[in-house]
Amino acid sequence: MHRQGCVVEGLDGAPEFVRAARRQCPGITVQLARFETARLARGRYDGIWCNAALMHVPPAELRRQLRRLRQALRPAGVLGLTLSWGRSHRAASDDWIPGRYIACYSKPEVAGMLRGWVVRELRVVSNVGRKGRWVQAIAVSSAAPRL
Repeated sequence: MHRQGCVVEGLDGAPEFVRAARRQCPGITVQLARFETARLARGRYDGIWCNAALMHVPPAELRRQLRRLRQALRPAGVLGLTLSWGRSHRAASDDWIPGRYIACYSKPEVAGMLRGWVVRELRVVSNVGRKGRWVQAIAVSSAAPRL
C-alpha cells in the first residue's frame, strides 16, 4: 500500500512485531501500543485493516473497539476485519503464544457487531494466509457524503 502512494501507519502490542515491521517497511510509522489504549484521531483514516488482531479482545470489548474504529474513519471510510471463526472464547493452549486470549466468531455474530455499518462483504474463508477458518468482513463507516 505504501508503494502505491498510500500513507500507512502500523500499530502492534508486541515489541518483536513492531521491530520486524519497522525493518521490513522503512518510512512507515509503526507504534508500539495495545490496541485498546492506542490513540486514534477522529476522522483521520480512509481505511483501517485489522487482520487477525481484534480476535484477542473479548466480545464486549470488540464492540467498543469497533465504535472507536468507526469514529477514526472518515465518512465512507473502509474497515477490513478478519476474526477467528468458531464458537470458543478462551485462553488458547494450542496457540503459538500459549495462554493468549482468542475469541472466535460466527458469521452472524460478526454481522450483528457490524450493525450500523454498510457491510460490503462478509464471508468465511479457509487457509488464507494462515491455517484455520476465518470470518472476513469489509465494511464502510457510512454512506458517502452527498455534495
